[in-house]
Amino acid sequence: SSIFIIGADETTKIGVAGDSAGAVISASICHEIKNLDFQILICGQFDFFHKLPSRTEFNHNIFVITRDVLDWY
Repeated sequence: SSIFIIGADETTKIGVAGDSAGAVISASICHEIKNLDFQILICGQFDFFHKLPSRTEFNHNIFVITRDVLDWY
C-alpha cells in the first residue's frame, strides 16, 4: 500500500506530536514506527515515580510546569 501526501517528496520529514495524553500516544507510536524524523511531546507525563533526571533538571521557576504543578495535575 502507498501513502500519498500532497506537497511531499522524498525529502519531506515525517514525525508525530501530541499534548498531554496525545504525547503519550505519540511516544508509543515511536516505539512501533521506526525511522520517524522527529517527535514533539508537550506535557507528557511519563515519570509517575519521579525517578528520571529530567524531573530535577527542569524543575526551575522559569518553567511554568514544575514538579509541584505536575504532582497537582
